[in-house]
Amino acid sequence: REPALQKIDIPLPGDMKLSLKNSKRERLLVVTVVHYPELLEKFHEDFDGLEIADSRLDTVRRQILEEAGRNQSLDSAHLKAQLAACGFNDLFAVNKGWGGPDWPWFLRKQAALADVEAWWGDAIERHRRVVSLAAEVRLAMERFGAEGTKEAQDQLINLKRLLEANEIGDAAFDDFGVASGIKASL
Repeated sequence: REPALQKIDIPLPGDMKLSLKNSKRERLLVVTVVHYPELLEKFHEDFDGLEIADSRLDTVRRQILEEAGRNQSLDSAHLKAQLAACGFNDLFAVNKGWGGPDWPWFLRKQAALADVEAWWGDAIERHRRVVSLAAEVRLAMERFGAEGTKEAQDQLINLKRLLEANEIGDAAFDDFGVASGIKASL
């Protein structure tokens, strides 16, 4: 006799819980580039190819790329002003979460570019993995729905763990924050 399947909470693509995490992750990636547009010197291709589900944030991403193409010496103040003129000022308002206590330390104060690059490079890789894992979760959920086996359930549980492990937070590097004079708590 096969053991009874346990009830599991698996965020699926399109679920509110996963959508909120995706939205915050996408917003962090875009807002970090607004705050540190010099990231585009190193990560232009990554930012250009970034998959963003939130259409409004994707519009901001495209406008940042267009502005960077027109202006080689793009700075944060200029970029924020351009985006505000296009109706995106709310993305940077403190009362809407910009620079609040839930944001990484380097978005609440000026940080060394080396630390921001380390975090952003790690964050973009995690985002790519999450986008890929979401597609795998969708397929695994279909399999579990069709088969209902312990093996299919275990696959879903493992994928959920991978999704959670790839959430964006502080970069997990020993020297992250050192260039800014801050040793981030990991």
